[in-house]
Amino acid sequence: MGLAFDDNGQYIGWSSLFNYNSIDTIKASEYLPLPKNGVVIEESEIGVDVSEEAAIITKAREILDNSPEPDLINEWGVKEVLAYARILNKLGDSKLVKGANPEIIKNLNNHNATRLPADLKAEALRNFISVHI
Repeated sequence: MGLAFDDNGQYIGWSSLFNYNSIDTIKASEYLPLPKNGVVIEESEIGVDVSEEAAIITKAREILDNSPEPDLINEWGVKEVLAYARILNKLGDSKLVKGANPEIIKNLNNHNATRLPADLKAEALRNFISVHI
């Protein structure tokens, strides 16, 4: 089936959470599920507990925003993307999370609201299918 790239040679991802900083972060980004067409995720005490993943994302953000070391940036970039993927996969059809801060919820909702241009949509879907066969 092959992979698809845009006119600039960039791999076409299917989520706003895709991290293109390295091969490792791109491979981690491939674990992200397809967006759910604008499904809004909200904080709730009865929601799916994502506090463990939220703690990883929070620590990753702190390191990524402050570290000049490429190895740390790569390592924590991977951890951050995989934590988002775990949250989204854990949620399934649920729209309620427990233990996520507003920034994480905003990023989850941005993922679900991802709308690719028509000319890239089919290519992103092809990449999703290719990596999940």
